[in-house]
Amino acid sequence: LNLSHNSFLGLIPSKFTSLTYLSFLNLSRNSFHEPIPGGNQFGTFDNASYVGNEGLCGIPLSKKCEGDDDDGHEVFEPEFESNGALLDWVFAGIGYGCGLVIGISTAYMMFTIGKPQWLLEMVEN
Repeated sequence: LNLSHNSFLGLIPSKFTSLTYLSFLNLSRNSFHEPIPGGNQFGTFDNASYVGNEGLCGIPLSKKCEGDDDDGHEVFEPEFESNGALLDWVFAGIGYGCGLVIGISTAYMMFTIGKPQWLLEMVEN
């Protein structure tokens, strides 16, 4: 998306961050100011995308915004990642529980019905 040299003023609309299909963005030579919105691909565009917007600050530019932390990196964490570890443990628990039930059931049936000949031969060898 090339929006360079259009004399746009003000903030870069935060709605641009919802355009997940953007692979190229050029907002150079406008009059945007304030922090560059964070999220999705906005952190991947290089400095050349924002040249000529003297009021812009924040990642990926080297110019820090007022109130930024010392390293100049804004941390963006999508909401779905905050529950990601919990979901991993839930699925691991479900898998463990299912495997345990199937294993115990199979062992019970094998030893109550009769001695599994193939298992005895494998252990003896």
